[in-house]
Amino acid sequence: MDYVPRGIAVDRIIDGVQATAIESFASAAHPLVADGRCSAVILADLRKKKETDFEEKPISSYDNETPIPYTNGLCIVLTAREDVQKERLVYREQKRHPEKTPEEIWKASRRRSERDNKRFQQLHKTLLKNGKVPYDPELTDHKGRPLFQILVDTSDKTPGQVVDEIISQARNLGYIVLERKSKNKQKLPKKGQVFPIHAEQYSL
Repeated sequence: MDYVPRGIAVDRIIDGVQATAIESFASAAHPLVADGRCSAVILADLRKKKETDFEEKPISSYDNETPIPYTNGLCIVLTAREDVQKERLVYREQKRHPEKTPEEIWKASRRRSERDNKRFQQLHKTLLKNGKVPYDPELTDHKGRPLFQILVDTSDKTPGQVVDEIISQARNLGYIVLERKSKNKQKLPKKGQVFPIHAEQYSL
């Protein structure tokens, strides 16, 4: 089993589509969920490009159709110990490739990661210098701000526990909307939905 290599041009297209979606469609009323290894880096690149000519205002001054300032993106990274990663990968891949040994599956995955990370480092040379990878929990942007606001080690957690931990951390950061303080009637997101807005607008 091995993975089909792809050229850097494909990654450039994928990054461009994500960046366009964030710029064009994300709003306080319609948050955008971007799932990908480079999503946080793409958001940081947008932030760097836009902050020079974008005067940030408190999110409370925006209506629900106003694009979210890029600094209000909520980035989540999930990690696991290497032995757990290997166990999960082998369990998944042997269903499709029962003839492959655990070691063959793991080595193929490592080769793919090395190829992918080299392309990512070419595309995002500033943030991913010195061999860094786009899902490194320690990554910071051009102003030294962490790229990831939520970090969850999934090694010893069930999927449900991972979700609970994400919600707990998001709530502590003020990203979970549960109850509107204002008398102004407004449609609220469903309970537990992550919303990138300032906590002072809502009670938790």
